Amino acid sequence: ATINVFMPIGLWTTMALTGLVLITAPARCLALCRSLWMHRGAMLLILCLLMLIIPYWLVPEFLYDHYLYHDQTVKWFHQYPLPAGLTNLHGRLGFNNATFPIASSFQTGLNSHWYFINAGLFTLFMFKSISLLIGADTKRWLRVAVIMLTGTVCVYAHPYLSGISPDLQVALLTGYLLITLAADEWRIEQPGFILSLLVFMVVIKVNVGVFAASMVLVILWKQRNQPGFLRMLILPVCIGMVWVSIVTGK
Repeated sequence: ATINVFMPIGLWTTMALTGLVLITAPARCLALCRSLWMHRGAMLLILCLLMLIIPYWLVPEFLYDHYLYHDQTVKWFHQYPLPAGLTNLHGRLGFNNATFPIASSFQTGLNSHWYFINAGLFTLFMFKSISLLIGADTKRWLRVAVIMLTGTVCVYAHPYLSGISPDLQVALLTGYLLITLAADEWRIEQPGFILSLLVFMVVIKVNVGVFAASMVLVILWKQRNQPGFLRMLILPVCIGMVWVSIVTGK
């Protein structure tokens, strides 16, 4: 989103940033590749899920808002630097979403009405669900809960996988978060990651703020006696401040 202030966001921008990361942090990139190879069974499962999702991803988006302002906003980001006063054209062009710049960064002009974000989040959610269902240590009540939640998500999600509906994004991230916490028996072993995920959900759709605030209170209560408690808050608070300033500024 910050880059869009100075230039359009497109595939070339993404490739330039990716090249910069590869040049400046080759050791981390190599470590990531090794990690993916070590978990090649999980990668194969993800590939199989993607193959199952592709037919639904190729179906045009059914959501009314997609053609009203989702697709239009992404095209503005893709073709122009951030235009001042864009909301004056239509009020909904001011409904900022943290995933719109991400969607714009992978636009090539050939995939003008298909986006990967919802399909990618759906794949992540399904991977987590299947991992819990086939896990030997998963309790029976959790398996039942995961089956019910996964079935509901599949029924709701399949018409919207080719678009960038923020409602579906928040629903998938919420489901992923809840089954992850349930699997860990709410021990909250990665509070920094969870807080960052909650911040990301809020900047996708502000309406989820009440849920996010409730989860933050739960995390703070369970982590209150842990060492480095205040230091843990620095990253998500900084991310939240940056995103809130960008969203409100636009």
